[in-house]
Amino acid sequence: MMAYDKRINYGCSRKDEDIPDNVFTDDFLNQLFNIFNDIKQETTGFKFYADIKPVWGKLNNDKYAGTIDIIAISPEGRKYIIDLKTSFYDRTNEQTNNGQRLLADDSIQVSAYAELLHQSTGIVADNAVILPIQVFITNGVYTKAIANKWKGGYTKPINIDRNLWQGAPSLVPK
Repeated sequence: MMAYDKRINYGCSRKDEDIPDNVFTDDFLNQLFNIFNDIKQETTGFKFYADIKPVWGKLNNDKYAGTIDIIAISPEGRKYIIDLKTSFYDRTNEQTNNGQRLLADDSIQVSAYAELLHQSTGIVADNAVILPIQVFITNGVYTKAIANKWKGGYTKPINIDRNLWQGAPSLVPK
């Protein structure tokens, strides 16, 4: 692989000698697999879609685009946006100012995804959840992944604010 390609794939800021050939350990990848497999087992009958094209449109008269991580469809046909949140710390502590701010930011982001999904595809998301995954890095290599759980399980429901984008040309139905 050319040095330039390595920097693009790794983050562009490191010198060639600092970039490991294997950015993810086998344990890290197995842990991610197990997290998603556990969720699949807990949501019998759901269909999951992760190869989603970017959504786009106008929010408050400005052009936006984004990529939804996962769309889940329940056996009853309800559509959920699943937003993966990777971080170096546990995002499930809502009692801190940072935890409250993160949830508010998450609500804005998934509300934007819901509106852009509707504008670009006509699909209306019924709700959204975030899935926090705490990651650990050693010497530039991802070594461990943990799904921090809330009291209710792996995901945290996030309300879609359907009034947030008053300037949007095609508001999601309430």
